[in-house]
Amino acid sequence: MLPIKNPISTSYAHNVDNYWCLFHEREAVQDMGDMGIFLLLWASLVLPWATLLFSNKNI
Repeated sequence: MLPIKNPISTSYAHNVDNYWCLFHEREAVQDMGDMGIFLLLWASLVLPWATLLFSNKNI
């Protein structure tokens, strides 16, 4: 016998899949945002020290 698909269960599963995709897309965007903030903090901490060291070497 062919399995009879229940339209309610398939639509429910489809909605769950959509929510899962949305959640993962939002999660990926949030990870990218966190990485950008981390890079900005790292740059703001490291760049002044690097410029100080290089300027001291040049003098």
